[in-house]
Amino acid sequence: MTVPPNSVAIIDPKANKVVDYVQVGAQPGAIDIGFGSAWIANEDDKTLSRIDAESHKPVKTIPLDATPTDVAVGSTEVWIAYGFSGGLARVAPRYNRPSAPMTFDINPQVGGARGSVVFGGGSVWVAYGDSSVFRINPRTLRVVAAGYAGNGPSAIAFGIGSLWVANWIDSNITRFNASTNGVRTEVTVGPHPIGLVVGGGAVWATGAGADDVTRVEPTSSSVTATIAVGRAPAGIAYGAGTVWVANSGDGTVSRIDARTNEVVATIHVGNSPSRIAIGEDGVWVTVRAPVPS
Repeated sequence: MTVPPNSVAIIDPKANKVVDYVQVGAQPGAIDIGFGSAWIANEDDKTLSRIDAESHKPVKTIPLDATPTDVAVGSTEVWIAYGFSGGLARVAPRYNRPSAPMTFDINPQVGGARGSVVFGGGSVWVAYGDSSVFRINPRTLRVVAAGYAGNGPSAIAFGIGSLWVANWIDSNITRFNASTNGVRTEVTVGPHPIGLVVGGGAVWATGAGADDVTRVEPTSSSVTATIAVGRAPAGIAYGAGTVWVANSGDGTVSRIDARTNEVVATIHVGNSPSRIAIGEDGVWVTVRAPVPS
């Protein structure tokens, strides 16, 4: 099955193949799953698609105030980052409406329209293209801490008591200690990391500049494996001992065994897979039109 652009593909992990897809908005990017739904940020039409995770039926298309560059499911709400404007909004699943965004004082001329969000350690964390990183209390919406990562933050992830920020320009990862909010260390990874996930006791980063995935051991903050995948890997997710990688340049998804660091399956999706998330019944991948070479 070849999945058309502006869709979300659903992969059956038992069969290692696409079993369904759902049409969404224009240029779908970030995706996360929670509250019984898949939430997809559509960049070109500035909407958030909500899809029932069990039936795969569209629930709602939610208009947004700006271009969504990332989405993260929290404990009670869904959080949306607006990269270029330095905004952060939230959607209550009960109402399917975005809040007025809170905005941060960032420099949009540095780093472009990059903005990443993740929920972890009881906080909401956002990073913008100008290197700004903020920790927010989700109840009071107050900024708990602010700091700086490296040049061109492109993705964030939370786990093992830390916030991890992938820096596109520096080709490294900045680790923040969640207890102190300070920078703990920096780890050099493959060129131009664009996707990041914590799982299986390790940190995994896609290197768009080398068509690989770097594995980082958090105890030593050292690289322990570099795994070749498809062309232009972008999104990455972890679930049940497996790392899943969306290869935007060749229309495939790579499945990596987290114990052996080996690619055990390459799954045809078609067009340009962008971001990826793990649901109860499968692996969800946003799909765009290919970028002309």
